[in-house]
Amino acid sequence: MEIVRAERFVPPPSLLISFTNADSLHAPGSSTCNRANSLCRVHAQWLMLANEPRDSPARSRSRPITRPPPMQFSEYRDFAPSLIRLKRRFGQYQAAATSIESLQGRIGQYEKGQTTENPLNGLTATRHGESRIRNCVKYHLSGYARLVTLQTDNFCILLFTGTHEEVDAWLDRHVGLEFVVDEKNRATSTFRRVRDEDVLGCETGTYHLELYRRLSDAEFEVMVEGLPRKIVRELEDLRTGFKTSELKQTLGQIEDRERAALVVDVFTLLAGDRVDQARARILQFQNVLQPLDEIDVSRLPNVVNAEILRTHSSDDPTFRHLLKRFADTASYRDWMLFMHPDQEHVVNEDFDGPAKLVGVSGSGKTCIVVRRAIRLAAKYQTERVLVVTLNRALAALIEDLVDCCAPEEVRGRIDVLPFFVLCQQMIGELNPANAHKFDEFSHKLKENVEDVWQEFYRCELNNHDALAFRPVHDSLLARGCSPEKYLREEVNWLRSAYPHSQRTKYLTGQRIGRKYNIAQHLRQAILDGTAAWEQKMNDVAVYDTLGLAQELSGELAYLPQRYRCILVDEVQDFGNTELEIIHAIMQPGENNLFLTGDAAQAVTTKYRQFAGVGIQIPRSRSRTLSRNYRNSEDILKAA
Repeated sequence: MEIVRAERFVPPPSLLISFTNADSLHAPGSSTCNRANSLCRVHAQWLMLANEPRDSPARSRSRPITRPPPMQFSEYRDFAPSLIRLKRRFGQYQAAATSIESLQGRIGQYEKGQTTENPLNGLTATRHGESRIRNCVKYHLSGYARLVTLQTDNFCILLFTGTHEEVDAWLDRHVGLEFVVDEKNRATSTFRRVRDEDVLGCETGTYHLELYRRLSDAEFEVMVEGLPRKIVRELEDLRTGFKTSELKQTLGQIEDRERAALVVDVFTLLAGDRVDQARARILQFQNVLQPLDEIDVSRLPNVVNAEILRTHSSDDPTFRHLLKRFADTASYRDWMLFMHPDQEHVVNEDFDGPAKLVGVSGSGKTCIVVRRAIRLAAKYQTERVLVVTLNRALAALIEDLVDCCAPEEVRGRIDVLPFFVLCQQMIGELNPANAHKFDEFSHKLKENVEDVWQEFYRCELNNHDALAFRPVHDSLLARGCSPEKYLREEVNWLRSAYPHSQRTKYLTGQRIGRKYNIAQHLRQAILDGTAAWEQKMNDVAVYDTLGLAQELSGELAYLPQRYRCILVDEVQDFGNTELEIIHAIMQPGENNLFLTGDAAQAVTTKYRQFAGVGIQIPRSRSRTLSRNYRNSEDILKAA
């Protein structure tokens, strides 16, 4: 702790903002109000003492004054776009946005140590408080606008801003929002109801099977441990669209109310397609993830996260001014594509062959891909440009950004495709009569390939071929690993590393990029299980991305070099099989291939070796972005 010895001193913000909900101070006689009165007396005494002359009797009798650690400020990912929307309104809403910009300026001064005054001073909290999110404090702004924050003694997160109606709707969608941290200081979000009568604001999802299937066996067992078998069977039957009130009634007789609350939260999240948050909720229940407000204050500056976002000023003195001007007129899509000079340099650089960009999370790799694709399409005016990724949702986002930003004369020559769709198109051209057979949806079972894998692995539908994996499953489970997920990845790694004729090399070969060691006798079990899985896919007429790529890899000689430039986003998800196809359809020459990936990716799910498929990337054509342009510098120190 820092010892403060100053002629005049102001209480640090962490002493001034020490209430879980500032609005509850308006309730006379409440425990929070009594606590506030007590703290105010302490703060007043502390301030008087701190401002006494050094030689005063009061000062000489006192102990050294200890200043608590400074408060950490962050912005949630929804905050920046909500501020832009508010600023683009007229009248008092613009005044509200200006007051928030002033707050951001004060936060910047506070973070740089230029002031010890609480940046939130001058804002007025709403009288009735906010109970939908723990530790939520809501502020009045001009024109009935509101600012939503999450506050504790040691941190403040700016969550959202907007009109009264917009804020209310946002809070309804985020009931129970909570940030949790693992032992490595990596943070994520989950949802945990504040009160039993609350309902998490999840929209109805699209998953059509039993919801428990979205969890691993281990995760489900943690959730239902100790519950009567009758209740467990009822939970196993739940599907999207179930009534929360009926589920609560089913769980009403359970004495373990924390577990009952866990079950309601998890199934509500699963039904709303928030699978990652459901898993995080289970990990929180196990104390593997710890609420952000419960971690030691010394860990706060080192928290790394992609959920709590903060647009931070650059070292470039003109950057904040440019950013402010941009926010006055920009849409959210424009905001996403706003370039720092370091990013702009990569967009405009020409390479004399394949090039690679790696960067930390938030460094803007996807935005660079979009801007670079538009530039190259304009440069090569008679040629086509391809942007490809394995992730369908990411492909949709990139396509939306290209639609928004590319001039009309350029847009028609840029293809944005998920890799699976790209392969489908090429197979359709080579074999039109059978193109309909190559699909990731089984028309026999009316299920997609991931559902088919779950049924196969869990030995459902009277198919027990996956029992071949049993010894590996037990070994991984004993090591604290989720066997179903890890074996899915291991099977993909094996299939991408060795063609059928060379599969036995897996028994003794190096498994580069895989986390757990697997003994040779267990590798044979994986070989047997892989063969059974491939037979299962064949039987039900379904393909995963790797299976479709393998079908196409036998036709490489017949694939035309149709693209002058190809840009691959999230190349860490690609293996040699997919990259071999990419290499086959690109033309030789400058700027022909641009790969982007995550610098932190240590564990791989597919075998990848660029040189093995003819892609040579010397150091001179490799670039790195080590700065996160969305998160604060404090968070970046641990990235």
